[in-house]
Amino acid sequence: MTSKWKNNSLYALLVLVALALSLRAYAHVPGSPETSKTARVVVNAPAPQFTLLDQDGKAFKSETLHGKATLITFIFTTCPDVCPLLTAKFAQLQRMLGNQGVKDFFLVTITTDPEVDKPDVLKSYAQRYSADFDTWSFLTGSETQLHGVWRSFGVTVKKK
Repeated sequence: MTSKWKNNSLYALLVLVALALSLRAYAHVPGSPETSKTARVVVNAPAPQFTLLDQDGKAFKSETLHGKATLITFIFTTCPDVCPLLTAKFAQLQRMLGNQGVKDFFLVTITTDPEVDKPDVLKSYAQRYSADFDTWSFLTGSETQLHGVWRSFGVTVKKK
């Protein structure tokens, strides 16, 4: 090969590397990510009424949430990936709202694995995140009870 060919090849390689590096950097530009058409669905419907068991084994009635800004998440305590992240975000949110003096809010975490997630298991899990049970409940119940709640919130649970 001639030195001109080597120089052109080297130049082309450098351009490709620079392009690749700039594309990678562009992918990490701060800002809101683009969402897919199926990422979120706005549902304008009243929340269902339900009664489940909280982390202390006491009946939790959804009517107690009326008049409060309420965030609900669905997790299972043996989940190795997304559930701990969601729970940590809820814990961070609870601390932030508490520090700001916000009082009319409530966080609800509902299990998707009632066979494992009994009240004592949920309580232990919640304590790992320093959950304040005055404004955050971890709920379970029979599979029949939970199935109705899951369905009404559009949650599909598949056992592996």
